[in-house]
Amino acid sequence: QFDTNAQEVRAASPYEMTFTLSMTNESFAYVPSALADDHRSYEVATSKFVPGSGTEFAQEQLRLLMECKNQ
Repeated sequence: QFDTNAQEVRAASPYEMTFTLSMTNESFAYVPSALADDHRSYEVATSKFVPGSGTEFAQEQLRLLMECKNQ
């Protein structure tokens, strides 16, 4: 549940190697993936983001990666 968004980005990235970072800059905000929709854990219940936000973030990251690759 905690690495789903990063796995999606790495799997679909147009680059041979893609690194993702999380829990950086002393951020305590958990971004729930679509998988988290079914898990009402503490992290999901107290997140500043709605369940599924992580999927939207991952899609935008992939869009930006594709844009960089095509330039």
